[in-house]
Amino acid sequence: MSTTPFNTLLEQTAQYLARVLERRVWNYSGRMNALGATRMERDYGGIVGVIARGGKYGLRDVFARVLQVAMVVNMDEEEWEAVNVEGEGLGEEEVEMVWVLNVEERNRARGMIRD
Repeated sequence: MSTTPFNTLLEQTAQYLARVLERRVWNYSGRMNALGATRMERDYGGIVGVIARGGKYGLRDVFARVLQVAMVVNMDEEEWEAVNVEGEGLGEEEVEMVWVLNVEERNRARGMIRD
């Protein structure tokens, strides 16, 4: 297969896989513990790494929602408070987080782990 059709196929496959993984992440809500959330983040990060292998880092953007959900689920309370300030009171060295998820989705992701 030549380069152009392969890149098109890879991009379409990545978009489809991102939708499927996002659906799967949201279906785990309330059914995973902290260890499961850590494994989920590692596994999904590995999947994205394989797809973006070979310098195709633009494909990582397709998975931004999935990766942010996994990141929010695994944040400590201190980290969550630090990034959830919405730009208020940022210090000189701090950089505002660029969110792909809206506030409602972030809060929903925070509540995914069962105690």
